[in-house]
Amino acid sequence: MTDFKLATHQDTLETQKRYHNRKIHIEKKMEEIPKQYEGDIRRYKNYCCNTAQVIGAEAMLDYLYI
Repeated sequence: MTDFKLATHQDTLETQKRYHNRKIHIEKKMEEIPKQYEGDIRRYKNYCCNTAQVIGAEAMLDYLYI
């Protein structure tokens, strides 16, 4: 077997802080729009406004079809 032993106290303050900071980092990344998609998203939003559609899956399918 290996000499690796699990830490007995995994719920330490440092661990909880790392988990929290990672969660915040992931949430911020999810809100970012990559530069290469900004134009596509802007055109899609304009299409929805011009056709008076609610932004959603059906409008996206309509946009992609056209």
